[in-house]
Amino acid sequence: MADKKDAKVPAKAEKKSDNPNFELYFPRKCSATNRLIPSNDHASVQFNIGNLNAHGVYIGTSETVSFSGFVRSQGASDFHLNRIAAEKGLMKNLFRMAGADKFKTVKVANDQE
Repeated sequence: MADKKDAKVPAKAEKKSDNPNFELYFPRKCSATNRLIPSNDHASVQFNIGNLNAHGVYIGTSETVSFSGFVRSQGASDFHLNRIAAEKGLMKNLFRMAGADKFKTVKVANDQE
């Protein structure tokens, strides 16, 4: 009986293992929580949001956003997608109060006697 060490690995597998950049699994991080998304999280999703030019035509690049199943189960993925898209400059910031830049700040003098 031959040892497992002496067993010949198929040529196809040898070719893949010769490449130093070859990986079977690339872990993803949740864009909302920055936690790693495990391979058994089947509720997780990944979006590729295409970048557009001024005329609204796709220019060939995209931004990737991933959400874990935990964020989706909390119902917070829509909120975080809007937040992340605004941070990356893909859309206007929906969380900024409308007209906030028009308010004037008034300094109140302290009543010190």
